[in-house]
Order: sequence, then C-alpha cells, then structure tokens
Amino acid sequence: MYLSVHQLENSETISTKLRLEKTSTIRAVRLGLYKHNTPDGELTLTLKDGAITIGSSVVTMADLALEVGTYFHGYVRFDSPDAGWRLNIDNPDDYLELTLELSLSSHANDDSNYIAWQKTIEGAFVDSYGTITNESEMTPEQLTHFQPFKIEVYKNS
Repeated sequence: MYLSVHQLENSETISTKLRLEKTSTIRAVRLGLYKHNTPDGELTLTLKDGAITIGSSVVTMADLALEVGTYFHGYVRFDSPDAGWRLNIDNPDDYLELTLELSLSSHANDDSNYIAWQKTIEGAFVDSYGTITNESEMTPEQLTHFQPFKIEVYKNS
C-alpha cells in the first residue's frame, strides 16, 4: 500500500477550497491524516469565507496519541462549537466557496516524528466514470471540484 501525503512543518499552513451549494450548519470536519511516531504540537483547522474567519478547531498531538497510538492513517475529527458553523446561502442558484486551512504549530520539525495530510490520487481528477485527468489538463469545471486532500464534512441543512 502506498500513501500520498503532504508532511506538515512547524508554522506551515496549507489550504484548499470547499464548496457549499445550500445553507448548512457544519458540525465537524474530518481530515485524512497520517501520524508517524510521536510528533508534538497542535493542528488547527480554520474555515474562512474570503478574509473572514468563520471558525476554527484544534487537535493536539498529545490528545491524538492517546486515541490512535504511535502510527496511524485515517480520519481525524475537528469539531465545531455546539451550535456548529452556520453558513447561509440566500439564492438557491448560488454557492459559497470557502477556504479550509490546516496549520501546525509548536512542533519540532523531525523526519522521524511527523504528521501529514493525506492526498487523494496525486494531482489527478477522477470523474464519475472513473476517467483520470492530470491536474494540468483539467477543465475549469473539473478544477472547481478538484480536491487534492482527504476531507469529509458533516453538516445539517
């Protein structure tokens, strides 16, 4: 088995787009992560609408180690507050494109102890027919739906 991952460094922030097509309340976001040995630090997930921060959630490496042990690859849950993150879309023909950021802080960079965000198929878009297109050859519509990292969003409409 092979995993394609982006290893996070201290003070690094990586971001990706998230599109919502109707008014929703986000209850949690789960990210596909790979944990190697015992990294230190905190992961912060931040959800933004342009420059406006909608909310954030923190998972510490110490808490993660208690739950999953030394080596792990799977989904880690970042919870919203009790009420959730409410996102309103007034026009039913419109959508909201958000930025999801993942940052690592208070981490001593070490190739033996790290955390990484799992990627989907490296640089490719897979349509509903299973056709694979490289990122550089994607149409604007494919790029809109291209998601390079493993993400699950739990929401209520």
